[in-house]
Amino acid sequence: VLPEAVDTSAFSCRSAKVQPPFRSGAQALDNFLAHKPKQSFTFLSMFKWEPRKNWYGLLESFLEAFPEQYTSVRGPNGESRNVSVRLLVKTQILGWSPDDPRQDVPDLLREKRLSEGSLE
Repeated sequence: VLPEAVDTSAFSCRSAKVQPPFRSGAQALDNFLAHKPKQSFTFLSMFKWEPRKNWYGLLESFLEAFPEQYTSVRGPNGESRNVSVRLLVKTQILGWSPDDPRQDVPDLLREKRLSEGSLE
C-alpha cells in the first residue's frame, strides 16, 4: 500500500496564502490564468497531441460533463454554488504527425455544433 502523495496534515487549503498573479511569459496562458472566475476549478491535462492519447475523448467528455459556463456544485456545508469548471491542456504538436490542436479542436466543436467560445 502506497501512502497519499500529499500530506494533508502539512498542506491545507485553509492556511494557503494569496499569491501574486503568476506570469509564464506565454500570452495565451497568462490570459487564461488572469481571467479566472472567482468560483472556479481548473483541470490540467498534459500530453502529446496524438490519437493514442485520446485528446478527442478528453475534450468530448469535458464538454459533455460541463456543457455550461457554470456548473452547480454542493459545498461541504451542503450549500449550492455555481462554479466555473475549466480545462487547461498543456500539449505539444508533433512535427511528424498530421494532428494539430489548432485544427482538431475547431473541427470537434463544429462536429458537436458548439461555438468556438465553448472552449477557451
